[in-house]
Amino acid sequence: MRVFWKKKGFISGVTVLLVFLNVVLSGCLLPYIFEDFNDGIANDWDDDGGKWSVKMVTTTDGKYVWYPQGQWPNVDQTMSIYKGHPGNQFVNFSVNLDGKYYFHANELNQTIGIVYRYTDPGHYGLFYLDFFFTQSWYVYRVNTDLSPSYKKVASGYGSFIDIHENNLHVSVNEHEVAGTNLIFYINDKQVHSYWEKDIPKAGSLGIFSEGYTGDEVFVDNVRISWDGVLPTSKKYGNEKELPSLNLPKLRYIFRERFPNIFPILKQLLEK
Repeated sequence: MRVFWKKKGFISGVTVLLVFLNVVLSGCLLPYIFEDFNDGIANDWDDDGGKWSVKMVTTTDGKYVWYPQGQWPNVDQTMSIYKGHPGNQFVNFSVNLDGKYYFHANELNQTIGIVYRYTDPGHYGLFYLDFFFTQSWYVYRVNTDLSPSYKKVASGYGSFIDIHENNLHVSVNEHEVAGTNLIFYINDKQVHSYWEKDIPKAGSLGIFSEGYTGDEVFVDNVRISWDGVLPTSKKYGNEKELPSLNLPKLRYIFRERFPNIFPILKQLLEK
């Protein structure tokens, strides 16, 4: 304690405290991401050349939207990749989003979904809903080093309603021997799970969609957590809420986000 009451030590101690508070209270360092777009900004999202933007439905309710420009039978396609995670490498994670597709006419390939373990356009996993009449869901493995490069892993019918916002949820855990365990949910209901060895062991997360001129795609309430730090439920609250903190979680935050901070803090305290 006495170091805080030395003249230089007191200043150093205050500096350390301010750094600590800034790290904890900013929220950006916590091992989860929640984006509701209500501030009118899509923080750290790649808008795919300007295809995506934030639309304020009301003064306090924002949505991440895309307006397809495809003309039948040539479907328009997009991916918006999240760029705000250090290195953009998620290994074990859970991702949720609420998605809604407004279509002016039913056509093939009117979809919205989640891209996971994305490393490049030829290597990723994909889980999406297809709103064309059948209300089907699909899981694909994309790997251009294999044949077939675009492999359908599973598909099913129902579990979602085309006139409402639907929640998609993918949970991924890597096991050294068995490969990757993937679990897929629609509106909190598990629809499929399997083990996969032919997608990257780490990669980015993003949004996938296909459509045609006149359609409108809405995405909201994107929730990402990793390494089991937070529960996978979609009920996280609003973007400004912070989860409770404990010492193991704080050590995790500092270790993952600021690997060089401990030497700096030690140096400040010793002045």
